[in-house]
Amino acid sequence: MAFIFGYSNLVVSNGNTSNNVNMTADWIVVDDGSGNTLRVPMTTAVIIDKNIAQISTQPNYRDEAGAANPSTWQSHWVHIWAIYNPVTNTIAGLFSLSATAPTLPSGYTHKAYVGAVYNKSSGDFISFFQRNNQARCTYGSFANFLTIGQIPLDTWTALTPDIPRTARIAISYMALLASGVGVIFSMKGSDNGNAYYRYVIGANSGLTEVLFPVNESGNLYIKIIDVDNVHLQTTGWEF
Repeated sequence: MAFIFGYSNLVVSNGNTSNNVNMTADWIVVDDGSGNTLRVPMTTAVIIDKNIAQISTQPNYRDEAGAANPSTWQSHWVHIWAIYNPVTNTIAGLFSLSATAPTLPSGYTHKAYVGAVYNKSSGDFISFFQRNNQARCTYGSFANFLTIGQIPLDTWTALTPDIPRTARIAISYMALLASGVGVIFSMKGSDNGNAYYRYVIGANSGLTEVLFPVNESGNLYIKIIDVDNVHLQTTGWEF
């Protein structure tokens, strides 16, 4: 699992751009992989671009050689790193498919995991905004990961929300579209005290936002009670 070491006022976003991510912070803590950390000021915004042909890993681009916006990166989570060159006192960004071991450019000896953004099958990033460790994406960026008839009633069922594997909390809109619907969430999928969130709707249908931890496999467990009319769609995540 990747780890966000430390930062102040971290903001990561791409607005409406499909290939770039902007990153700002007051400072960020970077690590050399041997436990030696530095707190580095970020005095200017960092812009990272995946739509550039490269012959090697480069700061503010991807950590591999290849064509611009490579097809091998489509339908993948792209991980966002802050990297630091202590000789030139330069902080930069880096895209990688790795959440643990990006290939650093020459001279860059320190790094910090910042976050992730999904690269669609079209080769475009989803639109997202991250402040510190919480990210939100545009509603509709992902399809529902739970719909009517997908799982049996009164049975614990594992679901996988659309979040990066480095995230530990899923943020979703939950639509309960019939009266009498009850929903219980659990990390372990049992009734022996592990349920931590229960939602029951009475006479009127409703839409609410829920935050729930996922387990080490990126799953959560859900049990629907009485009426099968529940929809869940990812709208964000926390690291």
